[in-house]
Amino acid sequence: TVELSPVAGRNVLSIRAGIISDQAKLRYLQQYVREQCRK
Repeated sequence: TVELSPVAGRNVLSIRAGIISDQAKLRYLQQYVREQCRK
C-alpha cells in the first residue's frame, strides 16, 4: 500500500469530490441538451 501524508490524502479526496461533482454537472447538461433537441 502507498502511504499518503494527511495533507496529500485530503487533496486526493478533494480532487475526487470535484471530479464527481463535474461528472454530475455533465450528466445534467447532456440530459438537458437531449430534451431541448427533441422539441
